[in-house]
Amino acid sequence: MNKKIKGFFSGRNGPDALAKTQLLIGVICMPASYLLTGKLSNYPSFILEILSMTLIIMSMVRTMSRNLYLRQTQNARFTGFFTGIKSGLQMRKEHYNQRRDWKFFRCPQCGAWLRVPRGKGRVHITCKCGYILFRKT
Repeated sequence: MNKKIKGFFSGRNGPDALAKTQLLIGVICMPASYLLTGKLSNYPSFILEILSMTLIIMSMVRTMSRNLYLRQTQNARFTGFFTGIKSGLQMRKEHYNQRRDWKFFRCPQCGAWLRVPRGKGRVHITCKCGYILFRKT
């Protein structure tokens, strides 16, 4: 039996980050659709139930897919999108933790973050790109 299962799953995509996220959202939306039943009308619960079932089925199809290249590129786009958001949030957290000692400015020309010590009065800040800012710290 174990050999048959291994033979069935060989060459298939398996659960990746996008499939797991689709399954999680689908499972969360299912009870939410039942909570909306009976309120005003049944259309929102019906739509939410269809959405949850669609996400669960799409997750299973992704997991069983043999088109590895397409699934890997979709997963790479999905994880790349959230990696950018995650790194931006992490940077904001670091800025928040350092807010007592440092003041942060953004270069209007290149968009780089510039860190200046607080309490120095009005200073000029030179960015790596050569742009000069005059700011109060």
